[in-house]
Amino acid sequence: MTRAQLISMVRANARDFTNSIFRETDIILYINEGVDRIRQVIKECKPMIYLATSTQVPIILPEEYHSLLSTFATARCFAQDESLMRSISFMNEFEQKLSELKEDIQSGDVVLLDAEGIEVESTYEPEYVDLASYWEDTVTELEESVEDLV
Repeated sequence: MTRAQLISMVRANARDFTNSIFRETDIILYINEGVDRIRQVIKECKPMIYLATSTQVPIILPEEYHSLLSTFATARCFAQDESLMRSISFMNEFEQKLSELKEDIQSGDVVLLDAEGIEVESTYEPEYVDLASYWEDTVTELEESVEDLV
């Protein structure tokens, strides 16, 4: 999705069909602010760059997640307009979908590709719980006292 398409999506989400409520410069600023937020949460997206031209598309971010940027920008537009309930609704949607994307990357369900189509290395290590302390063959004081009764 190009920057121009993202701007159109923000305007549709914000019901700004006449292009008179929100300035395009603000929307572009908020889209690029969304890039910053994605880079903060997903370390593999650090090389993402701002969308400087209307034909530019987000790199690294899978195409099915490009709309995240318009969701973030819509939330910021509504915050600027002091429509806080709408802003919160869109921001919650953004954060939820961003969290789902991060989980999918960690599980290997989503693969990130850079601008050249090369897979971005993901270095998430699965976390394991050491159960040895729960299942060791040790005798507790309670077990010893029960054995004494038998």
